[in-house]
Amino acid sequence: MASVATADLAYFIDVPSMTHDQASISSNTQDGFDEIAQQIRALQSSQDELSRSIRNLQVRAARIQNQKAAVSRIPSDVLSMIFEECRQLNPQWSGVLFLLHQSPVEVRLSHVSSHWREVALTSPSLWSSIHYPFAHKEPSLMEYLKRSDGSLLDVYIGP
Repeated sequence: MASVATADLAYFIDVPSMTHDQASISSNTQDGFDEIAQQIRALQSSQDELSRSIRNLQVRAARIQNQKAAVSRIPSDVLSMIFEECRQLNPQWSGVLFLLHQSPVEVRLSHVSSHWREVALTSPSLWSSIHYPFAHKEPSLMEYLKRSDGSLLDVYIGP
């Protein structure tokens, strides 16, 4: 029905209808476009995969570089004691950290390297101080309780 309307319209405004060759060219153009679009999608997928591979290699290189640092040779138990001292030296009132827009020391220590994170997460006493309400929302409060692993808790309630 659309072709009839086009033919009728062509009669009134003297527009020639599409020839068989033109229809074939149009079809070939669409096929070419679809093929190019498919190639673009394939290349984008390859680019995403390469980006992930590059990032993984960068992480591995950084870990190897970190292992060369002298601090990486500190035994885990000694590092755990150092972490505990850091926690003891920091302000006990979490409101100060909140006002300074800083995370608690135990969180900052656990973000230095994968080795430090492992040591921090396996040091229950590091997670035994609960400051409410500033530093802990319910999900982080539950993490602290889990990480404290049955240690005695120091709970600070304040503004």
